[in-house]
Amino acid sequence: MISVIVTVQNIEKLLPKCLHNIKGQTYRNLQVILIDNGSSDKSGEICDKFAKLDARFHVIHIERGNLSVARNIGLSYAQGEYVCFVNSVDWIDAEMLEYLITINAKFNADTITCRYYEDTIEELLIVSDPIETQFMSKKEAIQLCLAQTRIHSFLCNKLFKLKIFNSNPTIRFDEEIDHYEDLLVAMHCFFKSLICQIKLDRTSSLM
Repeated sequence: MISVIVTVQNIEKLLPKCLHNIKGQTYRNLQVILIDNGSSDKSGEICDKFAKLDARFHVIHIERGNLSVARNIGLSYAQGEYVCFVNSVDWIDAEMLEYLITINAKFNADTITCRYYEDTIEELLIVSDPIETQFMSKKEAIQLCLAQTRIHSFLCNKLFKLKIFNSNPTIRFDEEIDHYEDLLVAMHCFFKSLICQIKLDRTSSLM
């Protein structure tokens, strides 16, 4: 099972597309954790509607905090073998999760990442560089993430084994900062991965 943690805050216009995209994943064994972060629009109601119609969706309404607070709360509810993080402004390809899981059945890596698009007003831009499917050392993964070249710190195009977080309680999102908290978590996960990381030459994640 994959736990998908979705952070939501005042995004009622874009939220349905994000949630329908997750609902339509070809990989069906999901636990979708929706963290409604103090929304004052109809975002919370939209989350409740999805949870009512699909038992895989679960909603947690919290008082407004930063993104790190919401993600940490989501982690405390995660029960899957893998976990991924999606912001409500992101959308992921319908086959992304199934593809990553299928590939990892062969390699059994602790962290898996793929390419992603950046959706601008005028066009879709492929942001991350192409690279063939391969194992990658912790050191190389951290270096590439710091350089923001072939591996970027965005989390929506990554799967992490939940055991990385459960075995290392200090790997959490820093609630004292509002920027680059994803970079810190990604690097900590790379460092704690017992098996080298895979980088995939497939554009499976969209945002």
